Amino acid sequence: MFVYWADVPAESYKLPSHRQCVAVGRNFNQHYMSKTARGARRTVEVSVSAWIDLLGYGSMLREAQFDPTVELAQKAIQRLETFHKTAAKHAHRTFNIIAINDGLICHKDISPRASSKTADFLKRVINLHRDINTVDIKDGYCGARAIVATGFRVRALKRITVESSIKEVLLKKLENNEISSTEAINMAVKSRSYFGIIPEIQANFAFTKAYLIDSEGSNGGFAGPNCFIDLSMFNNPLPKYITFSNYINWNNNGLWGKFGQLKSFDFVKAGEEKDKGFLNAFEIAENITKSPDAEKRIRAITKKKWSERER
Repeated sequence: MFVYWADVPAESYKLPSHRQCVAVGRNFNQHYMSKTARGARRTVEVSVSAWIDLLGYGSMLREAQFDPTVELAQKAIQRLETFHKTAAKHAHRTFNIIAINDGLICHKDISPRASSKTADFLKRVINLHRDINTVDIKDGYCGARAIVATGFRVRALKRITVESSIKEVLLKKLENNEISSTEAINMAVKSRSYFGIIPEIQANFAFTKAYLIDSEGSNGGFAGPNCFIDLSMFNNPLPKYITFSNYINWNNNGLWGKFGQLKSFDFVKAGEEKDKGFLNAFEIAENITKSPDAEKRIRAITKKKWSERER
């Protein structure tokens, strides 16, 4: 499995002392992957996730019998690299992208107060998907499919990791003047934990929904290099700046949703209307559960968990 983080906030490492440099650098991946949205930290978040699948990549490798010395396999790997490079151009401080081989994961916890973050996330996914398809189809391939889904995400209160021993090694080298602070930072940033997780996709049922739908593909009605969007994030009736060519009612393994196959999104009109028509977190929560009063349950669980932690 190849995991690729495409956004590096280098300014975070302007630190004055050797020990601070080593500590922050060593914990770079752990700190970066555990960032959360501003505001209250809820135990249960309402999230939106996108899974973008590079279509036909696996079949290219199967035809080449997974032999990287064969020309077709080499073309597949080059296609994958182009896929990652295209995605990396869209990565941003507020729009992190995780690449797992021929799939991309984008994730956002939705604000309970404002719907603007949901709108910004969807716009970025649409632009990312369009760019990938433009490049991939121009190269003679079949493009990628995007599934954008909403769902609950459970935030772990305790982070589980096994850190590397790089801290002690670098501190000793610094104290012996064997390396500079800059060298120590560079080495620490490149280090990896011996065990770690990506919190954003753990117990993230928006991602689960998107992945399951993509696995069904054309058999479930989600065919081709199209973008399919979970309609639970919108008001009813739908805003006029977004149109769909087809609608699919999906239900599987305890998850469900109504999805639209994106036809057009008028970015200018959406801006003029200030993205009116998107829902906030608690409004979406009521759309994705069959048990009423989701907001009350989310608040109660958060209060209970943090009370237990403070004991």
